[in-house]
Amino acid sequence: MIEFWISDLKSVEKSFVVPCAVGSWEFHQRDDYAKVMLAFEDGQCVPSYYASNSILGRGTFDEDFERSLGELIDICLILSFVTGACVTPKSATGQSEVNRANKGV
Repeated sequence: MIEFWISDLKSVEKSFVVPCAVGSWEFHQRDDYAKVMLAFEDGQCVPSYYASNSILGRGTFDEDFERSLGELIDICLILSFVTGACVTPKSATGQSEVNRANKGV
């Protein structure tokens, strides 16, 4: 399982799923979402959600990682357009089985 912090996503949805070529990206609000969004309203960049893909792990082929991470970036670009904020994937969370930076993630 790989999991990234997602910064500056403001939404009323506590969670949502986006299917992709390998598994799906599951987005979840942080437990302290309301608190971190106060900082967002003050202009700070905050990790407001986390996104995970339970199919991706240590045994995943590089091509599948590349494709899935590219899709995560595309999803964040769409969310940026919809929300008017710069929604970006950040570093892997402490829960992530894989800590890997790739293609700007």
